[in-house]
Amino acid sequence: MCNKEGTKRFRVVEVICKANQNEYSLLTDDILNSAKRIVAIEAYRVANVSLTPSSLAVVNDTVFAKSFLTMSTAATDEMLNRIPFTDLDRKANQGELFFVDIPPIVASKCKVFIPTTVGIVAGEAWLIGVHYE
Repeated sequence: MCNKEGTKRFRVVEVICKANQNEYSLLTDDILNSAKRIVAIEAYRVANVSLTPSSLAVVNDTVFAKSFLTMSTAATDEMLNRIPFTDLDRKANQGELFFVDIPPIVASKCKVFIPTTVGIVAGEAWLIGVHYE
């Protein structure tokens, strides 16, 4: 379980921006698809992490501030429906994670949504941290 003492497992997910697109899938991630449950989520701003592990620039603050996350299970339930990325910003939340209790997800059905493409730079990425069991 993810708590203030620590996390059992953690995965960073990069979601790459493309020009003129409002919705982005988390793609297929075998590790997240096999997780028993998601226990916490966090999102990283460019001020906290400037590059992703694959050396992509993290999305700018304007894009971050108008981005939303949806997490879906195999039953197509949207366990989290368009949670603002600003709620997932651990630094803005006094160091607290966004705690959840989500049964197994289907990563390809999980999405990042942004209502307008203004400010999106193709090749930048949203960086999402997922704590899981």
